[in-house]
Amino acid sequence: MNSERIPGLSLKPLWFRRFWKRYATWFENALFLLIFFVVMGINLWPRPWETDHLMGQGQLAQARGDKSQALSAWLRLEEYLSDHPEIWRRIGLLAYETGDYHLAIKALTRLADFTTLSVDIQQKLAEAYWQTGNVESAIQIWLDLIGNAQLSVGERHALVARLRSVDLNLAREGLRRWLDQFPAEPQALLLAVRFFALSDPSLALRCMQTLDATGEQTPAIDPSLRVALLEFQQYPDEVASLVHLGQALGRGGDWDLAEEAFMQVVTRQPKYAEGWVLLSEARQQLGKGGENELRMAFKLAPNSEAVRAAWGLYWRRLGHPERALYFYRGLAQQFPREPRWQVEVAETYAALGNIALAVAYYERAVALAPQDAYYWRLYARFALTYGLDVQTYALPAAQRALELEPNNPEALDLMGWISFLLGDAAQGERFLHQALARDANYWSARLHQAQIWLWQEKWESAYEALVQVATQTNNPELAAQAQRLLERYYRYR
Repeated sequence: MNSERIPGLSLKPLWFRRFWKRYATWFENALFLLIFFVVMGINLWPRPWETDHLMGQGQLAQARGDKSQALSAWLRLEEYLSDHPEIWRRIGLLAYETGDYHLAIKALTRLADFTTLSVDIQQKLAEAYWQTGNVESAIQIWLDLIGNAQLSVGERHALVARLRSVDLNLAREGLRRWLDQFPAEPQALLLAVRFFALSDPSLALRCMQTLDATGEQTPAIDPSLRVALLEFQQYPDEVASLVHLGQALGRGGDWDLAEEAFMQVVTRQPKYAEGWVLLSEARQQLGKGGENELRMAFKLAPNSEAVRAAWGLYWRRLGHPERALYFYRGLAQQFPREPRWQVEVAETYAALGNIALAVAYYERAVALAPQDAYYWRLYARFALTYGLDVQTYALPAAQRALELEPNNPEALDLMGWISFLLGDAAQGERFLHQALARDANYWSARLHQAQIWLWQEKWESAYEALVQVATQTNNPELAAQAQRLLERYYRYR
């Protein structure tokens, strides 16, 4: 009886085996497919070994500073992870840093498909466009960026400067956008006063009035520019007002804006020799030559005092003092009572290495103008520059300059530095303190003060003063000197 099978029990397993035999493959496939979708959905699918290897290779190369190798690794990685924005960001930045601007553009524009580009990356993209000759795209990014609320004042200022290097009108467009968004920003207003002084004097005046209303003392509008702007707004058709405006812009270092003004001068009066001299000076300052303009001026007025003086300065700047001497000696002979021509001859002889004759001409200059502190200061600076005996030459000239103008910051600065050179650092500090009390931005005195503090090993005070001089923009030569002192004394501190 035990060997007999029960029919009700044997049918079910038999049915199940037949069912499984027929449909097992379908169930297995469905199960694997379900697992695949679950893994993909929660991002657990393992990356290929090659992907991990390339990512590690790229990160290691970048950490070592091997940007080319890092870029190569990230480019190969892009084949596997082309939909990852971080890959495109790394490729774009590395391509930019290695100078492959076409690749940088491709990568950064691809990155823009995934996310909004940061300000820094947009600037790099614009520069890449510029480097590849796509000027319009670069300019458009720069103009759009100026309206970005995330930018600092300094960044907007830098963008205007970048546009200025391309075209003045583009810089003006950038300024308009800046003012549209921040109409009371002092830096924007100050720039607008200068940039629109010639092209839109009414706007420049409104910006000047708005800046005055803000009560901001710094940055201040140069008084000569203020006067020239008011004159030009009142007499826009007068060549004289154009000349004064151009000269005021040039004194402020805006030689490209001054060039615009002087171009209008010679356009309106092409036979005005002094106008060509002014245009030449602007172009010399901009590194654009200027000789052709001087030739035109000489053709129009060969005996003009201004034209001959301009030729002397031109040749001396080019390192041909012997040619400059021809013009300056002629002027000194023609105007023997004018101390400025004696000074120019002196400086030209000094450039030729004849210091003795230079001293003789400086002595003539101060003898012709014994009550003019300006020439005594020039003499004192000349003596210091060419290493003449301080007690014999520099000190008496500086003392006389200070007697004539006791509140002049330059005279106080000279006396301060000369006192230090003669061994009296305390007296030197007092003079320099007085100079800075009268003009806190007299950078020569600030630099001399820092140098005395370095000698006294007052490191913190000296450092602060040097940073102030190095970061100011009014006197690039002094800024460079301060930077050299910072690198020399503070590199390892």
